[in-house]
Amino acid sequence: MRLAVVGWAADSGVGRELVEAVRHLPVSSAFIMRNPEKPTRRDLMSSVPCVFSECQGLSLVGEMLEFMRVHKPDTVLTWEVPGSWDFPPLWSRAGIRWVHMVHWDWFAPAYAHLWRSAKLLAPNEMCRRELQRSGLASTLLPVPVDTERLAFKERKRADLFISVYGHGGLENRRSLPEIFAAWRDIPNPPPLRILAQRPPAEVVGSMVPRGVGVYVGNTPEPADLYAEGDIAVQPSRYEGVGVSMLEAQARGVPVIAVNAPPMDEIAPDLAVPVASVLSVKLMDKQLSSYVPSVEGLKRRILEIRGKDISELSRRVRRRVEEKFSWKALGGRWMEALTR
Repeated sequence: MRLAVVGWAADSGVGRELVEAVRHLPVSSAFIMRNPEKPTRRDLMSSVPCVFSECQGLSLVGEMLEFMRVHKPDTVLTWEVPGSWDFPPLWSRAGIRWVHMVHWDWFAPAYAHLWRSAKLLAPNEMCRRELQRSGLASTLLPVPVDTERLAFKERKRADLFISVYGHGGLENRRSLPEIFAAWRDIPNPPPLRILAQRPPAEVVGSMVPRGVGVYVGNTPEPADLYAEGDIAVQPSRYEGVGVSMLEAQARGVPVIAVNAPPMDEIAPDLAVPVASVLSVKLMDKQLSSYVPSVEGLKRRILEIRGKDISELSRRVRRRVEEKFSWKALGGRWMEALTR
């Protein structure tokens, strides 16, 4: 197999998934595009021959054709979108097998004619069901995280709360309004650190509650995000994969998450009820956005605050090791790529 990966290489999100695939799969070449919001980590791609593209439109197509001519891939692996909607026909005409990891939030139903030429991978049951409703078959295969690079650190007591905001997302995806409302409602609230790669838009013009600190800066290694902190407050309204929740648990940090799919598949321990379900239009489809209950979030914080979480910390690490690690899933990924 001559496996090529096509996509972005960055410190978070789908870029992190590509970097981890290069580390754990027999990747022979990579076609990396520019993301204006997330700097390309060229240093993380030094192990394979790479094309770092700055092009768009027909020039991008030309670069892909040259990439195919030089590196001669027989299999291409992509995430979220294929990079350019012009790429799949090129791969199909060249007899190149296309394997695509779907993130339901960024899935575009309008390109069903292209998706039918790919082997689709669904990272969770929610995604698999939605693809089935769209008339598309998929293989259920979680996105793995690297449990060796995300070394376990047992958390003893729930004293310091953290929330990894990253680049945020559309329509208050990270639920900062609800987090802020819960913290305002708690007398003498516990410390909460919000870790962001860019300034959260939700903070502009609003009063940050007592006990909450917002820290902006890039963190190249996901493990560093969880060097400190005992509980991750991650009540995302929607997720495609939920990698940040998996990374937190791998490091031994239990996660407070919304009791809705797919969050309930990967972080069910400290679930927060849904207050309302909104409809968000993304990629020309309606996406369910689960707004967490402020009262439920506040109740979870008060229930866990100051408690012994040693056993829970060990349990969430075991979950990732057994269900979401490269050690557990590497064989299944190879089967999906070669079968």
